[in-house]
Amino acid sequence: MIDVIDHARPILWESEVVLKIETKEGAQKQLQNNSAAILVIGDAMIDEHLFGKTTRISPEAPVPIIQHGEERKQLGGAANVAAHIASANIPCIFVYKSVNFAESILCGEHHKDLWAMINRQNITPEPLQHQTEHWVTTKKRIWSNGQQICRIDIENIDPPTALVENQWFQKIVELFDKYNINTVILSDYNKGTLTDNLINMIASYCKEINVQTILDPKRPSFPSLKNITVAKPNRREIESTNCAPHKCSTIMRDTFLVNTLGKDGVTVWQRGKCIFSHPTVAEEVVDVCGCGDTVMSLLGISLYNNLSIQESVIAANKAASYTIKHIGSYCLTYDEILESMKYAKKNFNI
Repeated sequence: MIDVIDHARPILWESEVVLKIETKEGAQKQLQNNSAAILVIGDAMIDEHLFGKTTRISPEAPVPIIQHGEERKQLGGAANVAAHIASANIPCIFVYKSVNFAESILCGEHHKDLWAMINRQNITPEPLQHQTEHWVTTKKRIWSNGQQICRIDIENIDPPTALVENQWFQKIVELFDKYNINTVILSDYNKGTLTDNLINMIASYCKEINVQTILDPKRPSFPSLKNITVAKPNRREIESTNCAPHKCSTIMRDTFLVNTLGKDGVTVWQRGKCIFSHPTVAEEVVDVCGCGDTVMSLLGISLYNNLSIQESVIAANKAASYTIKHIGSYCLTYDEILESMKYAKKNFNI
């Protein structure tokens, strides 16, 4: 588990910062050998991008005519978080809401596409069967001449019933016997996978077995959640609670509240006090899509690798500076993740 500041812990030289797993083959072997893994639970999404060019305005309406060009599909939401964990070559278990492919008439093929994308990333999927048909949440972004023109969302949220919620929790508990999990990331986009009750059950169980939990909250009720190790709300998510960061932190007591503030950097709160802050790593912004997923991923990867909360925040902040240079939900490379952690070691001074 993590500490606020460990004065007895030496600052490592840059060359000493290494990830625990160094190859994809090694990650799979480590998983088979019951080595430590990260469990990601949350809303899987697909980010689609259609790129084109506009040279004229439609005569039918005052809208641009876009000449169809490249199409791109990427993992989004919690699936993007899991992809980052896999990119770090850390064994990653991914739990998300799905359907029975064989029984699904409307959405089966859509979920098969998601399954294939997940498996290509060297992620171990553990889908939760939902009681009703539902589409994979998909965000279609239309680009023209380098500018995003619009976004089309496909989704039906449909949260689980109390019965299904308990069934899902039991399956998640069983995963702790199946895999050696030492870190849990709860990537909540409020799309019907996680609920307040399910988050509380998971966090309570993890506390009992000494497993750290990291939450990306999307619902205004998140300060009432218990036993969370780290929560990462952004500015808008804090504002939705009608509480200032120090008040949210007071309510959440021992939880490290990592409040991301975009261009204004990040602050870390605990028990109502700001214990750390760090400015944004200055870079030209191309697209902020997936930036929050990158921050969540690096918090998890850094804590998994025994960095302090301060070092983890700096690493996450640095990692975000790579993401914003790319269009779409960019997944960092192994080298970029490692460089982010080295940067944190070099730039954190007790």
